[in-house]
Amino acid sequence: MDTLAYNDNIRDHQAIADDLGLLQRGIIKGTLTTKTANTYFAGYELKGVLDPLANSNYLKKDTVSSGGKKDGGANNRTTRRVIVRAMTDGTLVEDFAMLWNHSDGFKLLGKGFFTRAEMMRNM
Repeated sequence: MDTLAYNDNIRDHQAIADDLGLLQRGIIKGTLTTKTANTYFAGYELKGVLDPLANSNYLKKDTVSSGGKKDGGANNRTTRRVIVRAMTDGTLVEDFAMLWNHSDGFKLLGKGFFTRAEMMRNM
């Protein structure tokens, strides 16, 4: 799986990192779980791409985009999701996150995304 390197000059990268921080914060505080509406990510698309981690789940947050490809649906929703892992006991798996774009698949998020995410995570 390719890694996306953070570039602070790209507004979309800032939005992705901020959403990563919000997602991490919700998991740490216990307000986002697999039972939270629109948060659980089954990960069927990851089959054969990433080895499963026992006793863990994927949680997601849709992230905004300044433009680009859309899914073409009636709601013209975003095509990107930030995805993290949490253990079944609700503990966040640190330093792991992916970006899923419906049009070109998964990319691991590089270290810079986590650095930027700290601001939102610690609010």
